[in-house]
Amino acid sequence: MLIPICLIALGFVFIRSKGRKTIKKKKTLNHDNQIIIHKKLIAWEEQKGFLEKITLNDLAKELETNSSYLSLYFKNRKTSYKNYIYSMRCNWLISLVKEDPSLLKKKSTIQLAEMTGFNSIDAFNNAFKTHTGKTFRRNFNSKL
Repeated sequence: MLIPICLIALGFVFIRSKGRKTIKKKKTLNHDNQIIIHKKLIAWEEQKGFLEKITLNDLAKELETNSSYLSLYFKNRKTSYKNYIYSMRCNWLISLVKEDPSLLKKKSTIQLAEMTGFNSIDAFNNAFKTHTGKTFRRNFNSKL
């Protein structure tokens, strides 16, 4: 008699718990950690670390934080690690070409892509098009 009562009680608990919705706690990065990461990231940018081939984990180690915090940092800024790196590389190349337009004649597109840390011409063109709305060469056609 005791076993059926226990089974009924377990079934009731199971059915009742199944109906409850699990509320996931939203992960956030506190303000102090955001400021610390931001300051370290600015110093890293000044060293042009974005020109190297670097993963999110590698960058997190370099900034003495973890990849979860770094991902949250970018998420709070409405971007991703990949978009951030691509944006930094594109902006750097744009300013470099503005300073020295002869680079466009001296270097091929693949050389410029490699110079800015891209693995392939496709990744370079896609990033540039996403960032500026045009491929690299179309953006600078008038200077050629």
